[in-house]
Amino acid sequence: MSSEQERIDALEARVVELEDRLHTLALSVHYREDEPYFAEISRLMLSSADRVVLNLVLSGILERASGSAALRRPSPERLSHPALDETYVDAPIDHREAVRLVALVVGGEEAARRLLEAHRRQGLGEAGHQALGPLPA
Repeated sequence: MSSEQERIDALEARVVELEDRLHTLALSVHYREDEPYFAEISRLMLSSADRVVLNLVLSGILERASGSAALRRPSPERLSHPALDETYVDAPIDHREAVRLVALVVGGEEAARRLLEAHRRQGLGEAGHQALGPLPA
């Protein structure tokens, strides 16, 4: 592949990434506070791939917390992320561990706390959030 073609491919990839970010920003304006979870995801400016991983991590956390289902990790060949490896294990989980796992996706514990709280406030995964217990200070 020529260097010119490589530059074109890199620019096309960057355009796709910027379009995704613009879409995320538009969602942030749309959701505001009436849908706190979606607003928080939008504020974090997560890429579409990171949003997929985040949703799988949250599902795994809440399933582990509620003990409602046997966890089955998504195929590593199709989707690879350290947070998935650590989420989909057969072990108890508490709120501190949930924050740590979400932080692997969103980039920090404060953002992870905000996101988990917004998820709970929106009424998503109520049984799992109750099983996790209160958010640590």
